[in-house]
Amino acid sequence: MTLDYSSIWGGEPATVTPARIRQDWEKLIGDFDATQHLLGNHLVTVDGERAELTAVFQAIHLLANRFGSPRWTLCGTYRIGLRLVEGAWKIDTVVMTAQWADGNKDILAIVSGGQRPEAA
Repeated sequence: MTLDYSSIWGGEPATVTPARIRQDWEKLIGDFDATQHLLGNHLVTVDGERAELTAVFQAIHLLANRFGSPRWTLCGTYRIGLRLVEGAWKIDTVVMTAQWADGNKDILAIVSGGQRPEAA
């Protein structure tokens, strides 16, 4: 599937497996003291065996650290592409578009060991 967080990290969208996304997100999110990710205002459009879900999000990340604020908040939109496979909807594209942020983005570098996370 295609995972696109380029609005915040730059670069190009990544092609990754759902298992890899889960593995990466479990590691990254598990290293914070706390997180809260909220999605709202869901809108779904269906065109045959394709669908698109759009939603706004707010993601709060907390990590006590000696380099600044323990909080980083990111807000924006998600566009999630789906396809119908054997009677079940499967996600094949996730595009996150950051619209604003507040706080200490550096806490991502602390939890990821300085590596650019595929997603936050």
